[in-house]
Amino acid sequence: FSVFLEVDFTTSIPRGAQRGEGSPNPHAGENRRYVEGQRLYFRECEPKAYATVVVNNERLEEPFVVEREKD
Repeated sequence: FSVFLEVDFTTSIPRGAQRGEGSPNPHAGENRRYVEGQRLYFRECEPKAYATVVVNNERLEEPFVVEREKD
């Protein structure tokens, strides 16, 4: 069983910066390695496609399960 937490970079980068990790700006040079690495991982490994459940976690106070497309 696996869970993929779906969060856009415009949300996840500022959250990380609040914990003291980099700039809150997703386009800042110091975040480039992280963002590009994650994009590569998403493209090559497709973790969302293989997860048992996908949870949208954009709003920490209101996460929700994302409905899967039927084949």
